[in-house]
Amino acid sequence: MKAKTRFSILIISMSFLFFSCEEIATDDPRTIYIGMWDVVENSGIFGSQYYEAEIFATSSDESILSIANFFGLGTWIEIEAEINDDVLIIPFQTIEGYEIVGQGQISSNKKIIDFAFTVEEVATTKSTYSEEVTAVFTKQ
Repeated sequence: MKAKTRFSILIISMSFLFFSCEEIATDDPRTIYIGMWDVVENSGIFGSQYYEAEIFATSSDESILSIANFFGLGTWIEIEAEINDDVLIIPFQTIEGYEIVGQGQISSNKKIIDFAFTVEEVATTKSTYSEEVTAVFTKQ
């Protein structure tokens, strides 16, 4: 009896796993962006920063992507970007005390994204700043 119960639990668990994973169709325009990217970022305040970011799809809307660790805010922090042809538009959003807005252009070989964006710290009233930042994402 225990073997049947364990087997049933295993089958149910596996079905949840399969149905919870969102599949991305090969004709989905997001597929060229999805994956890990090496980032070289330049800002007047922080200088050159090097980190990794991940771009992935979380929405059923084929024009929306999520980017984890954008601006080096942490792998658990995500911003949203909208695809408009070969441009990723970062609409105005407040994330972790920063207002971010900008865009990135993907290269013709689909391996490099050049971002230009504005970041304004709004977490505290004592130390606010606004700056223009550039970042080059290179697909791993």
